[in-house]
Amino acid sequence: MIDNFSNAVANITLVVSPITTNNTSGANSLYPQTAQNGGFDTGIYGGNWSLALEVGSAQSANLIGPILTFGVTDGVDINNITMVAETGTAQISGTSRIITERR
Repeated sequence: MIDNFSNAVANITLVVSPITTNNTSGANSLYPQTAQNGGFDTGIYGGNWSLALEVGSAQSANLIGPILTFGVTDGVDINNITMVAETGTAQISGTSRIITERR
């Protein structure tokens, strides 16, 4: 993983999750951490997977990352993935309310 200035991003936790049709809550997710050179390695099984930055880790490093998706075949490695995380330059804050109408 690199940042938008092409620097390796070390010690960031990633989330590798299977993509399912029933939206399970990350029961089989994996959480690898990037090495000093920004690289990572994790073992998964065949299927569709997403790769993203873990929220707390990204926030503490002021990074915003994409969500990448991959179709994986059992026994076939996927190498040389380049994930580019953007450095945050601003912050948005607010409040959300749910208003229900009573009858």
